[in-house]
Amino acid sequence: DMFPHTEHVETVCLLSKLESQPHIEVKLNMSELDLTKAEKKATYQEIKDYVMEHTGLRVSSPAPQSSLTLSHENRRTAFQLPPYTILIRPHGESELLASQPINATRRYLAGNYDIEVLSLPVIRLNNIALRDGSNISLQIPVPGQLALDKPATPSTGSIFVYHADGLQWVCDLDPTATTERITLMPGQYLLILRPLDNPSHDAVRSFPFTIQSAQQTGLKTENNRKKR
Repeated sequence: DMFPHTEHVETVCLLSKLESQPHIEVKLNMSELDLTKAEKKATYQEIKDYVMEHTGLRVSSPAPQSSLTLSHENRRTAFQLPPYTILIRPHGESELLASQPINATRRYLAGNYDIEVLSLPVIRLNNIALRDGSNISLQIPVPGQLALDKPATPSTGSIFVYHADGLQWVCDLDPTATTERITLMPGQYLLILRPLDNPSHDAVRSFPFTIQSAQQTGLKTENNRKKR
């Protein structure tokens, strides 16, 4: 007794931490889960109406979707094909919606889309329609490869592709390299080359060449120079 000759009461308490359960208990009558033949054939709309009537919750309809696959044509090559990236935009809009690798399948909401394959040159497929539940498979040509041998003298240059409306820039060359391997889509091209140490117009040389699908095209610029 810590306090003799006084009126008091001693109490011993055991304290413990209350652990709350991170879930809510719901009691279900199992008889309510038995389905009749008619209920088993309920449509999606009937299910939505039932949920709305009994719970007050609104069930949204699934958005219509379509799958899209882009791949190369089935041709063998002696060189490795680049892992092209494909850009997807809603038709007529500049904002990027998604990107997917070549030979992959992705799902998109039904609608019309503009597709851009980041090849050399870029391939653009505009206003491609994806309908509800459809599986769209598109193929792009197998590229060819340019095996380019340049002069030992450092040179700068660019590659252009012929279009109906004229020449279109494709890519620039590496001024420090004497050989390059460039993967290009099939077509007619023009190589423009100029020595780095000679800025005059007379030093510019042009070399037309053709790229065929799945084939390698050799081009030597050292001994095959043509004035522009």
